[in-house]
Amino acid sequence: MGTQQACAQEKIERFDVDVTINQTGTVSIKETIYYDFSSLQKHGIYRKIPLIKENLDGKKYKLTVDNISVSDETGNPYNFTRSGEKEITLEIGDPDSTITGIHLYVIKYEVSGALTYFDDFDELYWNAVGTAWEVPIQNATVRITLPNRVFVEDTEVICYTGPLKSTVSDCAIGKMGNTLAFSLLSPFQYEIRSNSGLNAGEGITFALKFPKGYVAVLEPVKDKSGLIETIITVVVVIIFTLINIILPVKKASQLLKQRKNQKNKERIVAAWFDPPVAKDGSFYSPAETLAVLTGSLSSRALSAEIIYLAQKGYLKIISDGKKDFTFRKVKEADSNINTEQKSLFTALFGTKDETSTKELRKSTALGTKYATLRKNILKKLYDEGVYEKDLDKLRSKNSLISFFSMFVLGIGNSIIYAIAAKAEKPRTDLGIRAYSEAVSLKNFLSSQEESLDFQAEKQVFFERLLPYATAFGVEKVWAQRFEGLGLTNPDWYEGEFSPARMAIMSSILCNSVNGSISAAAPRSSSGFGSGFSGGSSGGGGGGGGGGSW
Repeated sequence: MGTQQACAQEKIERFDVDVTINQTGTVSIKETIYYDFSSLQKHGIYRKIPLIKENLDGKKYKLTVDNISVSDETGNPYNFTRSGEKEITLEIGDPDSTITGIHLYVIKYEVSGALTYFDDFDELYWNAVGTAWEVPIQNATVRITLPNRVFVEDTEVICYTGPLKSTVSDCAIGKMGNTLAFSLLSPFQYEIRSNSGLNAGEGITFALKFPKGYVAVLEPVKDKSGLIETIITVVVVIIFTLINIILPVKKASQLLKQRKNQKNKERIVAAWFDPPVAKDGSFYSPAETLAVLTGSLSSRALSAEIIYLAQKGYLKIISDGKKDFTFRKVKEADSNINTEQKSLFTALFGTKDETSTKELRKSTALGTKYATLRKNILKKLYDEGVYEKDLDKLRSKNSLISFFSMFVLGIGNSIIYAIAAKAEKPRTDLGIRAYSEAVSLKNFLSSQEESLDFQAEKQVFFERLLPYATAFGVEKVWAQRFEGLGLTNPDWYEGEFSPARMAIMSSILCNSVNGSISAAAPRSSSGFGSGFSGGSSGGGGGGGGGGSW
C-alpha cells in the first residue's frame, strides 16, 4: 500500500435527506449522499437500513421498505444488490471496477410502519442520519414535508444529534411555508441542519408531532384486514364518491346556519361579573367556563381549578420563594365539589398530604388525568344541553370524513370537513346564553378600564374571579387592576401576597401542569414511546449507516 493511499481518508461531504409523510401512512425517503473516496480505489458504497423497531416493552416490529432505487446526479441508475431480512444491505457499485474522488448517490425508498399513533397526536420519530456510518459527515440537512393540510403551528419538532442515545440537540430547525394559501397549494416543510459536522458513529434523529386524522393508520405489522373490512371500505368509498358534491355544500350550509343563529342570539355586554350559570342555577367552574367559551379545554383550566379548590377550603397554597409553591391538603374531597374536581384533587395529592409545583412538573399523575377530565367536562356540557352534539365525537367524525374524502378526489369536501373539525361547535339556546356570559366575563377581566368604583376595594371580588382569569389566560391584566389597593392574605394562601404575586403563582402553576402533561405523554397502541419524552439520537425508526467497499 502506498503512502498516499495509507494517509487518504474517506468522508461524506454532504448528506441531504428528504422525508415526506404520505396520507397513506407511508413515509418516502430520499437520501442524497456526496461521498468522497479521496484517492482510495473502491467499488462503491454500501448502505444498511434497519427493519426492526423495538418498543418500550421490548417487543419487536418489522418495518416494510419498498420501491428502492439508486441513481447518480443525472438520474442514471447504479448497479446494486439487496440482501438481509432484519437489516437491508444495499451494495452499490461495480465489483469489476474501482473509483476514486467524489461521487453522488441518490437513494430512494418507501417505508411502511414508520409512524407512531398516540391518543392525541401522530408522530414520526426517525433516525434521518443513522449512527452507524463509518465515515465523518461534514454537512447534514434534513427536510421534512408535512402531510397535506397540516399547519406548521399545529406541529412540534425536536431534533437530537451525536452518537447512539445522545440527547444533545446541536441542530437548527427552520420552517418553510406559513400561510393557509401555501398549505392548500403545497405542504408545509421543516428543515433541520446540523450546527456542526458529524463524526463517524454520529447521526441526526428528529421527532415530528402532528394532529390526528390526516394520515392513515399503518402500524408496523402486516395488514390482515378481512374480507368484511375490505367490503366495508369499498362501500364507504363508493358512498363518498356518489355524494361528494352534496356533502360539502350541506356541511358549509350547516356551519353558516350555526354561526348566523349564534350571532343573532348572542347577548354580549361590556361589564359582566359572574361566570355562566348552569341549568340548576349554580355557577360553572373555571374549567367548565373555558369549555363553554372555546369548546375545548387547556392545561390552564386545571391550574384554575386548583386555585378554585384552594378558595373552597380543600387545600392551602404556600409560597416557597420566587419560583415554587407548595400545596397542602386541608380536608378530603366531599360532595360539595363535582366529580371532575374530586378526580383532579385525588390526582394532585395521591396518598400524600403535600406536593409542590416542582414535584408536579415531573409527576405524571395529574397529566394522565388530563384527557379524561377534558372528555368528561365536554360530555357533561353536552348532557346539560349546552352543546347540541358531543364535541369529541363530532370532531372525530369530521376528521374522518375529511381524510377519506381525499381518496375519492373530494378535495372540496375534505377542506370543508377539515375546517368543521376545528370550527364546528353547535350550541343550543342555553349554550349561546352561557357562551355570551363567558365572553362578557372574559372581556371584563381583560379590560384595561381602570375604574372599578362599585366594588374595587372588595378583596373577595378579586379572589372570586382570579381562577376564571387564570383559565382565560388574562390573570396578569386582572391583577394589575388591583395593585395598590392594600389587599391582605386570604385564608387559602400563605406567603408574600399581592395581586402581582397571584399572577406569578398562576403562571408558575400553569407551567407545572404543562410539565405533568408532557411527562405523561400517551404511548402508542403498538407500545412505542414518543420522541418528545425521553428521546435521543438513534432512538427512532430507520437510521443505520454505511461505508465503502
